[in-house]
Amino acid sequence: MKKILHIYLIKVVSILFLLQLTFSGKTYSQNYTEDFNLTFPKKIISNGNYNTINFIDSRSETNDLGFVYSGVENKRTPVVPKTDFNTQFKKLLKNSIDSSTADGELLLQLRKFKFLEKPERASEFGFCLLRADLYLKQDSTYKKLSRIDTIIIVESLDATKPLFEETSNALTEFVLKNLTKDFSNTDNYTFNQIIHIDSLEKNKIKLYNQSQYTDGVYNTFENFKNQIPDFKILEVVYKQEKTLIIKAQNKKNKKIKIRPDEFFAFVNEGKPYISAEYGCYPLEKKDNDFYFIGEGKIPNEKVFLTSETNDSNGVEVNKGPALTTQTAFYQIKLDHIDGSLMRVKEIKK
Repeated sequence: MKKILHIYLIKVVSILFLLQLTFSGKTYSQNYTEDFNLTFPKKIISNGNYNTINFIDSRSETNDLGFVYSGVENKRTPVVPKTDFNTQFKKLLKNSIDSSTADGELLLQLRKFKFLEKPERASEFGFCLLRADLYLKQDSTYKKLSRIDTIIIVESLDATKPLFEETSNALTEFVLKNLTKDFSNTDNYTFNQIIHIDSLEKNKIKLYNQSQYTDGVYNTFENFKNQIPDFKILEVVYKQEKTLIIKAQNKKNKKIKIRPDEFFAFVNEGKPYISAEYGCYPLEKKDNDFYFIGEGKIPNEKVFLTSETNDSNGVEVNKGPALTTQTAFYQIKLDHIDGSLMRVKEIKK
């Protein structure tokens, strides 16, 4: 039995569970990969507007599609398509239109695409982080038609096949439902601007275009990026090395106490901090992106196994190997679109 969930409004509370998965360390099973190939639905779109599609991969790591667990030993295995995405999407379009289709041209830009799996004792959880933009070409410029921005989550005894199926369905449906979409009066982009779309988007975000940040507590990424604090900071009290309580004042001038799990970020004396899985950490801006060094769970395959026991009723029962929770420090990047957190690399301390 499988459970599938699509999350279209990504928030940090949704992504924290994924943080223990997003950095891999490349400890894959040797000489084996899993192929991801689009499955074409038996569906013909008539009177469509586009008979050509091109593809660009704008992900920061174009050679990394993440991993699944597969094989007899259920080992961590990288996902590597045998057929490149440009060819796959062209084949999808060719097999989904008829002679009534107009001579229009689409451009599909892949911006986030990574598979992740987490094996449990009774089942597996599979994830696909997916973001893509679709443009129509008009003369020498492009107009944005649509975006897909989602996390696909599958729970199953063996998550790989249903995860691939749901991801393929999401991608193919995204393309097919836009084949009849009419021209939209959106902004014009050159091909070079699309390649650098991250920079164009950040130019419109207040957080990325100032060197002085507004003091206060921010409940959401939306308010943080717009520099509109929810509360005024009265005092920051450090209880332990990594934990704190903020004494703040709300809009009714009432004094309140706020813990890190109750807000997204805060700025104190002009210095921005992010609230993450194991506490609050200072944000640093580098190359027009925000990073921090934060603690996170070590991926399961790097953790030593211990013996789990149950001493209820005074009887010790060996349940077999169990994973112990261990942590390490990572460089983590803030996503400028939805505020999600993605590990970049492990930091040795």
